[in-house]
Amino acid sequence: MSYSPTAVRPHPSLPSVEIQWDNGSESVIPYRKLRFECPCAGCVNEMTGERMIQEASIPADIRITGVTVLGRYALQIQWSDGHGTGLYHFDRLWETAHSDQPSQSIATPTPANTTPESTSP
Repeated sequence: MSYSPTAVRPHPSLPSVEIQWDNGSESVIPYRKLRFECPCAGCVNEMTGERMIQEASIPADIRITGVTVLGRYALQIQWSDGHGTGLYHFDRLWETAHSDQPSQSIATPTPANTTPESTSP
């Protein structure tokens, strides 16, 4: 099953992004985790799938500076380190939000037929 975000915004007190989903749930993903998961060719070798970015190279104070919704399938995120070529497909965002558990998932009711809003932190 595939879910789509209905809202994306900075968390009010954590260095994280909040994503509300069309199934009524909400996820909180730490900025560093999301930046590390960037799927672009500069961060992941296209031939081998090897992750090229090192977690230690991501600044501790990394922040999202902009979010663009691309159709009905992905978000393009601009980062404070100047990076912005990765397309975060909705299914991959969902997987990232629900892997491990430094990320949080909170069930909250959300209208299912709303347009994703993006807010620059």
